[in-house]
Amino acid sequence: YETPKAQMIIDIGQSSTRIGLISLSSVIAYKESPIGGQYLDRLILRYFLQRYGLHIDALTAEDFKIASGNALFPDLDTENFCIGRENDGQGTKRVSFLQSDVFHLIEPALFELVELIKGLCSSVHLNAFTDMLDAEIVLIGGGSQLANLSLFITKHTRFPTRVADFPRESVLLGAQKFHRDQNLLSWASVK
Repeated sequence: YETPKAQMIIDIGQSSTRIGLISLSSVIAYKESPIGGQYLDRLILRYFLQRYGLHIDALTAEDFKIASGNALFPDLDTENFCIGRENDGQGTKRVSFLQSDVFHLIEPALFELVELIKGLCSSVHLNAFTDMLDAEIVLIGGGSQLANLSLFITKHTRFPTRVADFPRESVLLGAQKFHRDQNLLSWASVK
């Protein structure tokens, strides 16, 4: 097998984010954080409840994250609407909010992710870190599809960042390759 260049793989899943630093065909550093899709959904749920007294369900929060979530401040701040159950349970209520409201809501979690990346880089041996200077970050998992997330990470870490071709399926596709080729298990080691 060809020895790949150093890469950082960030799997932003529903319940957590896992970051692995790969150098010289081995995982040399790993960190995990509870910041995942559900974490962002809970921020949105709390926002609507605290700001508007509006109860929305988790699926509605996820829909807003996908439709209005953006890792960069929106150029065009569009107005969106949400319908939910009133806090007193007496009926439904319709509220409007701006796309920038969602940005400000999730921005602190995105900076936590950047700090996790920087922390992982600072925890590795100098030779491996030097290896990372020419490397890239690859985002996988459903959460990696947040609009402009790769640009946000590049801007704040200075590592070129891209979303994998099939971000939602990447973990499954990788596991499938290991299952089909047992030699890969001996090639890939976790140190």
